[in-house]
Amino acid sequence: MKIKALHISLILSFLTAPAMFGQTKYSSINGIVKNEQNTPIEGINIFIKEINKVVFTNENGSFVVNNLMAKEYSLAFSGV
Repeated sequence: MKIKALHISLILSFLTAPAMFGQTKYSSINGIVKNEQNTPIEGINIFIKEINKVVFTNENGSFVVNNLMAKEYSLAFSGV
């Protein structure tokens, strides 16, 4: 299986729920992966290193990861 290099434009939204009454802050990461022609790409793997988790883009190029501790995360994108 050969992996092709992709030029990916990515829009990420980081949403943090407010911490009230000592509750832990949680975040979500979501975005849309598109190619050079601005077309959404389905089936791109997104690896979140800090939690050892992989999610995939859907048919609209969208992905979401919920219930994350509020901190920085490294995302790695790959596709065939």
